[in-house]
Amino acid sequence: MNELVKKETSSEVLQSLKELQEFVGSNQTTKSTEATYAKSWQDFENYCYKLGLTPLPADEGAVALFLHHLYKEKVRKRTTIQKSLAAINSRHLKAGFKSFSDSMQVKAVLFAIKRNDHYTPKQAKPLLKKEFETLLSVIDKSTLTGLRDVTLLSWLWFGAFRKSEVVAARIEDLEWVSGKGVLLNLGRNKVNQTGEKLLQVPMILQPTYPYCPTSLMQYWVQRNHLKSGPIFRAIRKGNCLQNTALSHSAVDHILNKYLELSGLTGYRPHSFRAGFLTQAKLNGAPEEKLRQVSQHSSAALERYIRPIELLDNPAAAYII
Repeated sequence: MNELVKKETSSEVLQSLKELQEFVGSNQTTKSTEATYAKSWQDFENYCYKLGLTPLPADEGAVALFLHHLYKEKVRKRTTIQKSLAAINSRHLKAGFKSFSDSMQVKAVLFAIKRNDHYTPKQAKPLLKKEFETLLSVIDKSTLTGLRDVTLLSWLWFGAFRKSEVVAARIEDLEWVSGKGVLLNLGRNKVNQTGEKLLQVPMILQPTYPYCPTSLMQYWVQRNHLKSGPIFRAIRKGNCLQNTALSHSAVDHILNKYLELSGLTGYRPHSFRAGFLTQAKLNGAPEEKLRQVSQHSSAALERYIRPIELLDNPAAAYII
């Protein structure tokens, strides 16, 4: 865009270019990502000013020094350092400068960090079916709050949903299939940020199962006469259902409440996703059926099938 600017460029063109740059820049990342980037960028700016370096546009040597500083002085983890680099790249791209993704100096620092740190990927403890049913058994479905919570947790598990997908789900996203179940149209999510793909997660109808996600959803929608808007909503005192969707922290609070009541520990919202996929794989579900729910690629799905499967008829079992 910068090459369009010439000495005789009119103020109207300049204004249009400015608006175009702002439009493109504001739609590169989500608001939550922007908030994370803002803190990382501030740290980089402070570091540069302290050493007398220019943060924007920065020299690749300054970026390399900062990443090493995060690792050595701040004892930051590999993932945090990579997020800091992403924040620096994002700010430079928005300002019309190149990112440091292809910088050999920056790549060398990142490689050295990977070679020397003791990074171990953290994975959520999988919530398998037995524990899932124990958790839901303590919920009083006769109350408005209880009905919402049991429906929420049932969908979180059977849909292998991310927490963000559940809180973003709307009534308009539900596609009912008579006698079979319901499809949830995900729209934009982590793996479909532009909304170009039609991603649908199937929820089967199991009328005799007490935690059937389709039956619970039907009851929740009908009881509250929901026609549009968020599916899972806040409830004020006096059983007053709100029009606003549950927040991410509210989902955490709901889960922690029933974990305490059921005596279960060590689980978090992502445990539902990991637990369902692991349980389905252990029960013999083929990979293509798992990916219909999780929306994973084959390689990514393998990382979700938790180590419990490794102890299911390992090589030693054929010897001992």
